[in-house]
Amino acid sequence: MKTRSAWFVVKRVVCVLRAGKPRPAVTWWKDYAQLDESYFFSPDGSLVKNKLEVAAITRNDLLATFTCQAANNNITIPASVSITLDLNLKPLDVTIQPPERPLSANKEVELVCSSSGSRPPATLTWWKGGQQIRPARDSEDASGAAAGGGLSASTSVLLFTPTVDDNNRILSCRAENKAIPGSALEEGWKLEVYYTPMVTLQLGGKLKDSEIQEGRDVYLDCKIVANPYTTDVGWLFEGRELPSNASAGVIVSTQSLVLQRVQRAQRGRYACAATNKEGRGVSNDLYLRVKYAPVCRSHQKWVYGVSKQETVSVRCELDADPAEATFRWVFNSSTTGRRRDLSPQDVSSSGSRSTLSFAVRSDDDYGTLFCWGTNSVGIQRDPCAFSIVPA
Repeated sequence: MKTRSAWFVVKRVVCVLRAGKPRPAVTWWKDYAQLDESYFFSPDGSLVKNKLEVAAITRNDLLATFTCQAANNNITIPASVSITLDLNLKPLDVTIQPPERPLSANKEVELVCSSSGSRPPATLTWWKGGQQIRPARDSEDASGAAAGGGLSASTSVLLFTPTVDDNNRILSCRAENKAIPGSALEEGWKLEVYYTPMVTLQLGGKLKDSEIQEGRDVYLDCKIVANPYTTDVGWLFEGRELPSNASAGVIVSTQSLVLQRVQRAQRGRYACAATNKEGRGVSNDLYLRVKYAPVCRSHQKWVYGVSKQETVSVRCELDADPAEATFRWVFNSSTTGRRRDLSPQDVSSSGSRSTLSFAVRSDDDYGTLFCWGTNSVGIQRDPCAFSIVPA
């Protein structure tokens, strides 16, 4: 009989032959080792059977050849039929390379998932936070099968660009033989994503921007989210480094800035910056508005030469926040020493500017004009003084 081979997944095999003369002995062999010789004949003697029971199939039985052989003499070649045992096998392992390590946000990394021991080859899938993600490419290494082992390794390459939100998420590779339910193996990373500090600057405590006035203490809080931890925190005022200066009321700590008895000169843009091994992060600009009572604006005309019977317009300009102010004008005569408030009818005001129409009729009208402004913060402490002198 011509030797034949076939592919099955089996646990029980029955070999049936027509009996010859003399009656043959029917035996089972595995790779030249006899397994079973318990054959029997049909009641009419026309058939001979041998039932092979494979009690426990293991991974080592993959591609094993089982041969049923019938022999009735020592002269002719025994008739035989062979089967080759094929198996569905679970994957033995799954690994991710390179080994687990911190990743940098927004920087692409190549990860390779490998699995071996599966037949047919394992299907590899990538998962992040319970959601499947697509790999760059998949491949199979059939070198094991070509060498007679019948097994091939599977690999999958993932080009992964982590984000800040991926920190502490699970990234995993799953190897599964689709022909075997429950065969999945999974290897996972708990992602540690490094990123440049994310920095936010805000007013501290219960401070409100609208309530900050000269003389109050101001607190600024620097909120930092970073991985890994920050190694340095600094403060900026108008783009320049702001050092701590306790004598000037500027107190810098790790994540807060205190301006004691803040002055209008400290108005402006503040920012904080934090540094870690990934880089330097700078906060939003916070413009600190400091409200203050009116003060005289510099570079005004302070002396007016006026002839008798002449009317002059004297202009008073203030710096103030808020700019809207009310004005009071007072004249002090240099000849009599008398002081008098001037009529609002002679005054025209808008915002932080006021213009007085002043008439000189006699020598008593030469002297000094004083201008005060008042806004919601308070009254001007030192008035603006304008000299009225003969032309």
